[in-house]
Amino acid sequence: MGAIPDDIKEGLQNLSKSKKIEVKILVNELKEIIANDETIKTMPPEQEEFKIRYAWALLCRRHTSGGQTGQLYIKALSKPRHGKTKAGKSRLDLFAMVKRITKDEDENEVIGDIELGAGTLWEKAADAAQKISKDKVYKVTLTTADLKTDVMTGIKLGGNDATFVETTETTFPTNEDFYKTHIEPKEGDIKIDLDEMDLHARSNEIDIRVVKVMIIDHRVGVSATTQREYGQYVVTDNSLLGAGDDKKPGSVTVWLDPEEVEYEKGVMMKQVGSITYNKEKEKANWTYFFGIPVGTAVKRKVEQKPVEKETEDVDLDSLDEPVDVASDVPTTTDDDLAI
Repeated sequence: MGAIPDDIKEGLQNLSKSKKIEVKILVNELKEIIANDETIKTMPPEQEEFKIRYAWALLCRRHTSGGQTGQLYIKALSKPRHGKTKAGKSRLDLFAMVKRITKDEDENEVIGDIELGAGTLWEKAADAAQKISKDKVYKVTLTTADLKTDVMTGIKLGGNDATFVETTETTFPTNEDFYKTHIEPKEGDIKIDLDEMDLHARSNEIDIRVVKVMIIDHRVGVSATTQREYGQYVVTDNSLLGAGDDKKPGSVTVWLDPEEVEYEKGVMMKQVGSITYNKEKEKANWTYFFGIPVGTAVKRKVEQKPVEKETEDVDLDSLDEPVDVASDVPTTTDDDLAI
C-alpha cells in the first residue's frame, strides 16, 4: 500500500488530538480497514490512493458518529444473529467476553480483565460481526459505555462501522469456565423460573438472568418473509409445566443462530440472557446470550432434509437504536504515518 496523502496525515493528527487516541492506533485501524473492507477488495490496483481515501472516510465515520470509542479484545459468547429492519438496515446483537485495551504512563499497552459486553451493532459493523466465529478472538474498535446493575458490571457495545481482526495476542476462557467464574457466584441473585420472566425486564444490556431449562424441541429453518436462516430452541421448566397460560403447560421459544442449535431434546441447560417486556402484547421475550449443558450433553442429529419455514418473524423495527455515552480516553501522540 502506498504512502498516506498529506491531507490525510493532517486529518489523522487532528483526529488524534480531538479523540485523544494515538496516531499509531488510528493508522493501524486504517490498515485494518484497507485489508478487510469488502468494497476496497473489489477496487482495481490502479486505485491505490483512492483505497486509502475510502478507508479514511470509513475511519472518520467510525470516530465521528458519537460516543466513546475504545479498542477491545472480544470473544463472542454465541454466534451473533444477523438481521435487517423493515427499512433494510443491518443490525446484530453481540454478546461477548471483552478485555479493554488501554495505555499505562509509559505508553505500554495494558490488557484489562475479562468483562461482560453486550449491545447492538448496525450497518457495516453488523455485517462485519456476522462473519466472526465464537471460537476465535478478535481485536476491534467499538463505541463503549460502562454499565452496572445491582449484581453485574460490564460494557455496552455499539457502532455503525467496525473491522474485526482475528488475533492470538490474548486468550479467553471457554464459555463453561466463564460461567463458573463470572456467573455462577451470582446465581442466587439472578436465577429465575420461566414463569417469572415478566417480572424481570432488563434495566440495561447486561442486566442478565439465568434459567435452568429442558429442551423439548429444536428447529432450524428459513424465514418465509426474509429468506434468512434462523434457529430455535423450545424450552420449558417445572414452573411452566403446571402454571402456564390458563394453568395449561407452557414453553418458551428461544431464537438464536442456526449454529447454536447444538443439543438434543431432553438436554438440560443453564441459559444466560436478558428479558424485554412488550406491554402492548403483554409478553416477555427472552434474549439468548449463551447456554451450557447440565448433566448429559447429547448433540442433536443433523439430518439433510428440507428446512422448516419460520412461523413467526421478529419485528426488528420495534428495537430502538442504542445511544452511546461519550467520555475521554488518555491523550497520546505518534508520528508514525506510513502504511
